Amino acid sequence: MFTENDNEEIIINDNLKIRKITKKELKTLFGKEIIFKNQSPNSIKNIKKSSIGFWDEIPKSDIDLIGLSNVTYPYYIIEANDLESIKNLVFTLRLINNKTVVCPKGISSDDKSQSNYFFKPFNINQKTFFSTSNILKLQEYEIINVIKNYNIITKSKNDILKKRLNICLDTEQDKHIRFIEAVSIMESILCGNDSSELSFRFSLYGSFILKKHCINISSKDMKEFYTIRSKLVHTGNKKGYTDDKLYLALEYTKIIYFEYLNNNITGKSILEDIERLWLND
Repeated sequence: MFTENDNEEIIINDNLKIRKITKKELKTLFGKEIIFKNQSPNSIKNIKKSSIGFWDEIPKSDIDLIGLSNVTYPYYIIEANDLESIKNLVFTLRLINNKTVVCPKGISSDDKSQSNYFFKPFNINQKTFFSTSNILKLQEYEIINVIKNYNIITKSKNDILKKRLNICLDTEQDKHIRFIEAVSIMESILCGNDSSELSFRFSLYGSFILKKHCINISSKDMKEFYTIRSKLVHTGNKKGYTDDKLYLALEYTKIIYFEYLNNNITGKSILEDIERLWLND
């Protein structure tokens, strides 16, 4: 992760922050003395004969990390009092920025024991390529947005929904699976447990919510996402799918997700809002 103004630290709350890694930590964890330039390693000097093996301890399965040579050493680290805070922060960063966020290991501060945690920013069984071009870079206004949205997300008790959203955000996941999951998440929020007239309600409710956020999409255009999803799920037919539609589906899913978090929307509440609007007209 990079930041626009080379921030010393970003305080999310009293128990969680992102801060620059210290020289002592670099020596302890990697056995290296590192000088950074533009937040990437510029000069690396070994200070120990034997390798610390920081990356080697990560349970990689069949995965290969490709293209890591110039960004292997972190500039920022996440410091938190609990594991759940780190998970929620990584999820928030990925959700609002559509970027890979690598958080390979958490280390407890207890000198008597060390706890290592592995966070998958990608599929465990696929090769993953990333470079400085697709690593998250936070602008100053985005930092404020991260803090605000982190606080909103942590209040949600729907962990299943967060896990499903992580599938959508996984750039190593199959694009069609990401599209299917994105549309299905919107359906879950918009239609709830009611199984009647799903296509109609998905289209009407989705269009209504998105128009509240200045996205002028008709019910007909919204229905197209549902139709493409159904074809992919039931027959494997890819007709109508494009990467542009995946991008739009992800953007719409995020808007509807935050509407759900902020206003606890349901199919019933959306219908009531629509009826109220019609009556006022």
